[in-house]
Amino acid sequence: VNVSSNGTFTYTPPTTGSCAGSFAFTLNGLATVYTATISDCAASTSCAGNAPVAGNGSFTSSVASRLEQSPPGVLSLVTNSSGYTLTAVPSATAGTCASVTVNPDGSFVATPSASTPASCTFNYNVSTTTKQVSAADGTVTVNFPTATGLVVNIKDALNGVAVTDYRWIIEEDRTFWIDPACQVNSADPKVRPSTCPPLPVESLGYNFHTASMPVVAQGCVGATSCEAGQTSGGQNVKCDLGNGGCEPGASKPELSPSSVYLDPTKRYFISILPGDGVNPTIGGAGGAMQVDPNCDATTTTCAMRKFDIAKDCGAFDPTQDAWAPGGPNSLCGHEMGGAQIAPGQTTVTVNLQEIPLPPAKLSAFVFEDDNPLNGENDAGGGVDVLAPNEPGLGGFEIKLFDQAGGLGDNTGQPTYDEFNQPLSNSLAGYIDPMTGMDACPITARKDRLVGMIPTCPTFESDGKTYSPLAGQVVIDNLYAGLYEVQAYPGADRIARGENWLQTNTLDGGAPHEVFLKPNEPGYFQEFGPGNFHVTIGFANPAIINARKAGYCASAINNLGACNHTLTVHVTNNHMSRAPDERTYSSGTYDHYSFTTCYVSVGPADAEDFAFGTCDSNGTVTLTGMPAGTFKIAVFDQWNDIMLDGLVGTVTVDQAKPATDIEFPVTQWRTDLSTHTFVDTNANGLPDDGEPGLALVNTNIRYRDGSFGFFNNTDLGGDAGFNEVFPF
Repeated sequence: VNVSSNGTFTYTPPTTGSCAGSFAFTLNGLATVYTATISDCAASTSCAGNAPVAGNGSFTSSVASRLEQSPPGVLSLVTNSSGYTLTAVPSATAGTCASVTVNPDGSFVATPSASTPASCTFNYNVSTTTKQVSAADGTVTVNFPTATGLVVNIKDALNGVAVTDYRWIIEEDRTFWIDPACQVNSADPKVRPSTCPPLPVESLGYNFHTASMPVVAQGCVGATSCEAGQTSGGQNVKCDLGNGGCEPGASKPELSPSSVYLDPTKRYFISILPGDGVNPTIGGAGGAMQVDPNCDATTTTCAMRKFDIAKDCGAFDPTQDAWAPGGPNSLCGHEMGGAQIAPGQTTVTVNLQEIPLPPAKLSAFVFEDDNPLNGENDAGGGVDVLAPNEPGLGGFEIKLFDQAGGLGDNTGQPTYDEFNQPLSNSLAGYIDPMTGMDACPITARKDRLVGMIPTCPTFESDGKTYSPLAGQVVIDNLYAGLYEVQAYPGADRIARGENWLQTNTLDGGAPHEVFLKPNEPGYFQEFGPGNFHVTIGFANPAIINARKAGYCASAINNLGACNHTLTVHVTNNHMSRAPDERTYSSGTYDHYSFTTCYVSVGPADAEDFAFGTCDSNGTVTLTGMPAGTFKIAVFDQWNDIMLDGLVGTVTVDQAKPATDIEFPVTQWRTDLSTHTFVDTNANGLPDDGEPGLALVNTNIRYRDGSFGFFNNTDLGGDAGFNEVFPF
């Protein structure tokens, strides 16, 4: 016997076949000796517990030919009053199923017989760890549906060749779905079909997604995907059973998606993992090297034309008399793929991309945002005229940050592309077809690799011809993913004392996020006309303020001398509590005390001419102002204050020497606070004296149901969230 200080012990009986025995022990080293006596369970009927009862029940398969039921399986039907651990036991009494395998954990595999394809039965029994066995077998009925007969065509996306070896999984698609025909706020049957849900129109604003995508069925087709040929310890095994283990067997049984039953009123999604994505050489490679079959392998020429499958992945193209990647005889593997299945759809095509996947391109444009300053690129000019109101800014550097496919998962700054070459602006050295000169002369090196990503300069290589590529960047050979793009003034601009402030943002903060897919084109074309993936605006206070004298002296200002003063108080604009959805000014800048705000003023559709920096109270005073009605824009150093197009108007009264206004602004990301308390009087309100609940999990979910923020309440029951995205 081994006795621990906490009173637990391990005990080996003195006699084989019996548990009876005893041992002595003391407490805290005292002189008194105590004796513990162990009795055989067989001598006392109560210690073994009551025998379990194997109950009857039914299970319904999602496919017509097979049911693989995971644990607890048949054990979910058992009544176990003693509470001891249960073990499922196959019954000797035959049922009507063609084959049944019952595992100790209650899981089972059943297939229907040819005579009763719709359902079948089998029997099982159950025992406890104390060897108590159910007095009678339980009977399980397995129901098999009529298969929908889904036809899944899996093809190479480039050449259409069928992919016949794959694993598949079908899930029910429960995401919020919008029928475009029903997005009409009218009950008129001429414009709104009678099959639409009742008004009002459903909206993502108040209908949240579900994070649940239940698995309907899964299976494999083909030798590789069904794991034929695997061995362990000299015997054939099949693995990936869901528990990390293997079991004897030549391979998993093939199961086609055609045998699945799909509810014709529901939506589904099928995912495909091709066998050649696991092992890219299964397409008949026959080894690491292939030789041109049309030449003598002993010649030097043929030896040079060997193709390294592991390195190049391709096939011999007789039309080109050479090895080439891709093609109908390709030895390349394929990436995963999938497709949506609409209600009632019986045929679906899944196109798979060959691997390695083609790289992506990313385009960015850095521009001077002050004509007017509004967070948007107001280029102006004609299609064929190089006369932008807000020109591109050369001499800025672009940096990328890899987000690893999700917000907040930054893995660092990539500096090399897929081919291990330094990231650079691929527009370097581009020849302007109109002038014959280098339109992006950022390096004199012949290979044009500079190890950094500068924007194209203002002038072409002659130093005086305006470049149509000014401020532009195209980055080649990127791997697909989510990137944050940031722009910084170059060292030469900083050395000259230039002060450039970023005006626009994607959703709060300096980075602009870009999702790139394989073979992403150089210009964003997901919807609408092609454009840059990212446009980043900057304003220079010195340039803006230098325009004021000229504006005041011009004929455009006919409202008197520029001797007025404009004072702007920037405050927080916040929404009231529901259901009041109006916004109100807080009357204070306290909410934005972490940042410094800027105020820019100018005509509605022309160059800004007055710029000021807020003090710690959010106040800016602009002197020497003309009278009139102008556009006013507010942004800040961290790009937290929402600007993009959300500008206002201000009137400087000619009859008054000073104009004083309050300008409330909204933040992209916000701060939220919660309070969890013991509602002792059950009135639903946190009254004085009602204690807060500490260490309560307090989380925020996105609309798809996934978690975005985690916290716990403090000792007072409060939990705060900073920089919360406005979902």
